[in-house]
Amino acid sequence: MKPLAAEIISICIALTSKAHLKMNRMNRRLAFVTLTHATLGSFGDIEATVFNLMSVPLKSFFNESITAHYGEQTAESFSWCFSMVASLSFAGLLVGSFAMGYLMDYVGRKQTAVILRSSLGIISGVCMFIAKPFMSFELFAIGHFLAGIICAFRIVLIIYMVECSPDNVRGLTSMAMSSGSTLALLVATPLCLPSVFGNSESWIYLPAICSIMAFLHLSIAIFFPQSPKHLFICNLDTMKTKEAVTFYHGSATNFDAIEEEYDQERLLLSNGHTSLSEVLSKHTLRWSFTIVMVCAFVPSTSAINVKSVYQAAILMSFGFDETQAMFALMAVGLISSPFCFATPFIIEKIGRRPLFLSVSALCVLEWFFLGAAEFLVDEHSESLLYSEVLGMIGSISGSMALMLGLLVLTPIMISELCPHPSRAIVTQVSTVVSILFVIVSVQVYPLSVEQIGFVYHLTMLLLSSVCFVLLYRYLPETKGLPIDQIVRQLSFEHRQADALLRNQEMSRSSTYGSVQSSMRFYAEI
Repeated sequence: MKPLAAEIISICIALTSKAHLKMNRMNRRLAFVTLTHATLGSFGDIEATVFNLMSVPLKSFFNESITAHYGEQTAESFSWCFSMVASLSFAGLLVGSFAMGYLMDYVGRKQTAVILRSSLGIISGVCMFIAKPFMSFELFAIGHFLAGIICAFRIVLIIYMVECSPDNVRGLTSMAMSSGSTLALLVATPLCLPSVFGNSESWIYLPAICSIMAFLHLSIAIFFPQSPKHLFICNLDTMKTKEAVTFYHGSATNFDAIEEEYDQERLLLSNGHTSLSEVLSKHTLRWSFTIVMVCAFVPSTSAINVKSVYQAAILMSFGFDETQAMFALMAVGLISSPFCFATPFIIEKIGRRPLFLSVSALCVLEWFFLGAAEFLVDEHSESLLYSEVLGMIGSISGSMALMLGLLVLTPIMISELCPHPSRAIVTQVSTVVSILFVIVSVQVYPLSVEQIGFVYHLTMLLLSSVCFVLLYRYLPETKGLPIDQIVRQLSFEHRQADALLRNQEMSRSSTYGSVQSSMRFYAEI
């Protein structure tokens, strides 16, 4: 029997070999748009991790800046200041989450995801870059805060990409963006070694690279059309909708069929903009919103948030020194990287449900192994080798979950479970609630581990397990289905009627060109 690693690699190769067939179904312009957003659009992910990956030279810079402007500080004061700046990214996430709903509906998907997000990316990188010449840690703090807003707007970018894609490749395009961001972080991590940029003189070059990426992303993506769904449902502009559909789907696309499907999705709600009360009052939307909230808590209850701030410190607490911890992070990324290349094709091959259940299960496993490692540390085990091994296994599990789409789980489900007019408010509420939980869980982590040790990990393990059980019971398969059909099938009120309907009629599947529908399908809603 082949070793497990060989089996995994062979599966990835087999899936990648089928990529050409799948890409042939995708319009070349759409492929270029996806590549642009996946590569250049990943600047925000790198900017958000500068604080974590460059923590050692940043501490030195902060000490110099604070001493120069405010005099010598006690260790407690410096630690408090450093922690406050670290938490600013979460404050930015919260601000961006509150703003994204209004911006998505009234400013537009493209304007928010491309123009505003990239502009903030340029400013964020510049603030971090000029912080050292001006000896101002406040400028870095501003850049770090803006990086949090940029991360929040990344959800809008994924939803924008899904709305531009045909149903038969929307999973591929959205997951490709996740893979692009992950690969960007894999490339950025070695650059943070002390021998490269991870020193007191050169750390500013990483945010400078991010600013250049953001500028290039803005310069190219500004010419891409707006979301055709947004143009049709919110702006009621049929002419621009047709132009956008032709650009993203190809000139041979049956526009009448697409227009019919867009119209069917529009009929699910009477208004182009929806409030939370309207979402909760409709049986056809309440269930969709509930599932999205569960999906939003899968990454929120995972270890990725704690690791975004304390990953190096966590590994060092298990027995690694600083250099070993950095190489361990690189090894974790390399081991799990094959999944990054295969995931865009896996999601269209096996569907959303099995993939996202695997992601949730890996998050549970990560907490289990990290908790076991922390337990050994708490018990003052004579040999730290076991805690190091368990910590590595847990980190690999979490990295595999990330590669398989942990951070795009929620926006994909929002795009596929919620009608277009409700996406902005559902995105805003699910993001704000989950971010508030993340802020609390991350802020209490250091004190909790110090006071109760592995009990913190056990608590998060239980919460993560609850999310897995709920997904297992209620997460539907949405691959290739029109949004209106997905929403209707989820409706608790019409579940029995749907069962009877499926016995009489064949279930529709959409490839944008073979849509068969009837207004009678909506008469019961």
